[in-house]
Amino acid sequence: EPPGDGLMTKPPRDPNLKLANPVSVRQWAFYGGVLFLMTLMPLLFGPGELAGEQASVPMTMAFVVMAFGTVLSGLVLRRAPESGFSAPVLGALKTLSVPVLITVVAVEWTFMQNLLATTSLSGGQWLAAIGLALAVPITIELSKIPQRRALAKPAIIDPAHAVSPGRAMPAKVDQTKATVAAGAPSA
Repeated sequence: EPPGDGLMTKPPRDPNLKLANPVSVRQWAFYGGVLFLMTLMPLLFGPGELAGEQASVPMTMAFVVMAFGTVLSGLVLRRAPESGFSAPVLGALKTLSVPVLITVVAVEWTFMQNLLATTSLSGGQWLAAIGLALAVPITIELSKIPQRRALAKPAIIDPAHAVSPGRAMPAKVDQTKATVAAGAPSA
């Protein structure tokens, strides 16, 4: 996927900051907690009888919420702190369509239903599961708003001032090397 717009105007990442730093781990735990709660909803309040040994609508809806919530979080977490919906998004959508299709097949195809203990869902149940799954990317995108506001706006420098010789720091030059380089005989 190509880099987002304005990448070169941003300051570089702090090389001393680890990928799994305390702030990131707290964010991930929060996002995982939202996904957990949304997945729990159909188990607690879903239509039909909850059965662990056989296929049931609440278990299947929870499966769909977990799968779609994970896929959608992958979409919105691909760029931080920018929106995951910012261009270019087509490549990400193509890639993420594969697990979405696999989830639909796992729920609606009889062979996969027998293998995974899922059951077909009605249109309303699909919509409810998708709605619960949408809570995850919405939460993530809302949490990015303060992060984007906290970023400092890049300073705009006049090009003439940026290249003026007066801005240059005088370099310390070894006089012996400078004399030899200039073609003068060395002492």
